[in-house]
Amino acid sequence: MQRFLKEDATFRQDERENAAFQAVAKAWNQIHRLILAQGKPCTTNVIGHGIFFIFDGELLTHEWNRGHDQPDFNATHALYEFETDAGALEELLEDMRQWLADPTFIFPESGEVTVDPSLNERLGFSPDNRFLNNISE
Repeated sequence: MQRFLKEDATFRQDERENAAFQAVAKAWNQIHRLILAQGKPCTTNVIGHGIFFIFDGELLTHEWNRGHDQPDFNATHALYEFETDAGALEELLEDMRQWLADPTFIFPESGEVTVDPSLNERLGFSPDNRFLNNISE
């Protein structure tokens, strides 16, 4: 059971922001499906300012730890946790669309994507989150 975003959810009251969130949610789910189709743990290459990967059935992203060239898993978040405006979402959407036109994946040599073990606890995943939709694939 994988958890995808509801693409028609009302994320924001502002019309432009909500439309941007819905468009990003659709691209987010496309990326999610492509990662799952790889059949083994992987991440995307950089999309905008971060990479995407699956954790506990949900597609997450994180910002790079600037200056250290290492991912900052403490900054990991799901789309519905974004506190940003329509302009920033539209920029992310453009980055996502460019990536979707030529998807690139990174497969760690160890075969596992390493994440901070506190990630699940910090994010407080909940099956009743109104923005998540369980889809069996």
